[in-house]
Amino acid sequence: MHGEKRPLYYVGRALHARLLTRFQERSWKVELIEPGIVPKTTRRHTSAGILDFSSLEFPADHRYLHELLANSHTGWVALGHREDFEDALVRGLIRDYCFDYITLPTSDDRLV
Repeated sequence: MHGEKRPLYYVGRALHARLLTRFQERSWKVELIEPGIVPKTTRRHTSAGILDFSSLEFPADHRYLHELLANSHTGWVALGHREDFEDALVRGLIRDYCFDYITLPTSDDRLV
């Protein structure tokens, strides 16, 4: 297992280069999943994922996210601003598919 890259899926419109570098330094193989595009391949391996609600658009992204999350072996963490979490659709997705959430702003250390 030493040296093996672990899969991390990042759902959002932008992942800052500094944060990407930090994930890679911690042996994460980061795959950016653009909103609105459900990957055609089924993820069969256990993985981690970050849902960046600060860069998603509701209600437009809701149906896509439900499809992505329902067919996944990924442990998801939600990321967003306090006002993102006030949306009932967002809270429902977090309740049904995420095991934790992080409120922005926060340090890169907390995310990594």
